[in-house]
Amino acid sequence: MCRFGVCVGPNYRGQGYGTKVVAKLLKEAKALGLHKANASVYSDNAAMLHIYKDKYGFTEEGRYVDEERWDGESRDIVSLAKFL
Repeated sequence: MCRFGVCVGPNYRGQGYGTKVVAKLLKEAKALGLHKANASVYSDNAAMLHIYKDKYGFTEEGRYVDEERWDGESRDIVSLAKFL
């Protein structure tokens, strides 16, 4: 099993970098013979949720409510997984 999260800087968003990084991580995980990939993403990060769920078939396994604070706001974290 592997666990990862992908962060794309503001100046590079919308250019396909998130998709490419997830593809590379999944390829490496499969090459290592791992059986499951886990990812964590903020619940309001629609772009990464789209990449994980829609492009690569991750499913939501859980949600951590009010897990972190960012600029004084509570944020949920979504836990996703994909069997390789």
